[in-house]
Amino acid sequence: MLEDRKWVVALAVGALVCSVIFCAAESIVARLEFTYAAWTHHPVLLPPIVAAFRQVYLFIWIMPIATGVIGVLAFMGRLSKLAVACWISVLAIAHLVWLLFWAIAFYLANQTFLA
Repeated sequence: MLEDRKWVVALAVGALVCSVIFCAAESIVARLEFTYAAWTHHPVLLPPIVAAFRQVYLFIWIMPIATGVIGVLAFMGRLSKLAVACWISVLAIAHLVWLLFWAIAFYLANQTFLA
């Protein structure tokens, strides 16, 4: 039982740290872009994907919060190893999808204004 808790704590803490670093980097870049970039101060000029991203970029913080909750539940013994492993897999896929959404939004925005 103690070995299970060590395994869960190591996995949950690692996932939580990675998720927080990812979310902090993404939030800082998006906040800087939407606060200081002149082109983002005119919502009429924003491409639809950038306008959508501007509205939802702070929701990325749901992932580390949920990871912390999953880690606590697993540490208390209410979740199995399989449930924790499945959550880590879903978390990795969710971060990848979010990263692609973020990259496409800024890439399309830059291409729109370069042309």
